[in-house]
Amino acid sequence: MLFPIDKTGQHIATIRYADGEVVRYGIEAISSRPSFYYGIRTVEEILEASVDLGATYDIGTSVLPKGAEQIADITRDPGTNIFRVVLKKEGAFDIRFPDNKKVDLIGISVNIQRIGSIVQINMYEDTDYHM
Repeated sequence: MLFPIDKTGQHIATIRYADGEVVRYGIEAISSRPSFYYGIRTVEEILEASVDLGATYDIGTSVLPKGAEQIADITRDPGTNIFRVVLKKEGAFDIRFPDNKKVDLIGISVNIQRIGSIVQINMYEDTDYHM
């Protein structure tokens, strides 16, 4: 889908699909003079995120970096390896598992971006593939 952006700033695009699904995007257009084109950054609205590290191994305890609690609250479902994030503000950090020695898992990366009122939360498994 194409639509014109004719001035710089932050914009919101709401897409309604035929099946009824609605997806919102934050779009930021930045002047890139002397070019006639804009630099464009977009984020899809994603307000909840979780990651399931599976039940096949014990990952041990998790360690949050200093200041992570200012960006988001991280919870772990009791008796599982399912982690969830609730945002507070924009930012990024990594959760580490220092006692984990059985798999290549290092931790979980959390990244929260915002354009205007549109927030995108990304949370994914961070692995290390040293051979």
